[in-house]
Amino acid sequence: MKDADGSDLTYLVPAPVATGLSPIGRNTCGFSVYDTKGDRVVFLKDTWRVLLPDIIPEGDVYKRLNEKHVRHVATCLASGDVLGGSNAHTTQTGRFKDAPWARPTGAILIAHVHYRLVLNIVTTPITSFVSSRQVVEVVRDALIAHQDAYEDCDILHRDLSVGNIMVHENEGILIDWDLAKSTQDSGPRQIPRTGTWQFMSARLVADMNTPHDFQDDMESTLYVILWIMFIFTVSCISDAQ
Repeated sequence: MKDADGSDLTYLVPAPVATGLSPIGRNTCGFSVYDTKGDRVVFLKDTWRVLLPDIIPEGDVYKRLNEKHVRHVATCLASGDVLGGSNAHTTQTGRFKDAPWARPTGAILIAHVHYRLVLNIVTTPITSFVSSRQVVEVVRDALIAHQDAYEDCDILHRDLSVGNIMVHENEGILIDWDLAKSTQDSGPRQIPRTGTWQFMSARLVADMNTPHDFQDDMESTLYVILWIMFIFTVSCISDAQ
């Protein structure tokens, strides 16, 4: 990878700290890597981003967020598509989905391209919280990041979930902007709907054709808090209840 000045970057990469568990989708893996140039530990995200003309690569989203000094987000150090030879490393299934020998079903298959992103900090999951107060404060910070992005950058995150709200030095950090959408784009973007089902608003779950809006992300944060409290804290509610 190269930095903003075009200089080569070298990272020492150990085993991943997070891996994708599904054989389909973006198959995102996360690594705490050593930056030999900066003499520090940073975070490397290896994923397969959706390849559609109206989707902004996550590194470009971070560039806009960082330029506008959006609070409670990481700084992107480098990003780009992974090359397979002289071309980008892309999925091939979509090329053959309509071939007679593939027994086409009419299913929508969207191409993905191999993509890597480097962030300046390594975060921990919100589920590693030390108190219920910290959970609420971390979610508050994520909402500040969401509001800054929406008001200052015209960007809607669209996937506020437990896996995307992290902690760094007791500060909430909103990550995974790869499903974000410009608020200037009013049309649908990807089928099926993007987001994490457990935390999607009731309105979006009830109607898959409803445009994703600001209030949907607000509702998602409520579900994040409820999900954490019910699963990770002591309660007087029995399993049967």
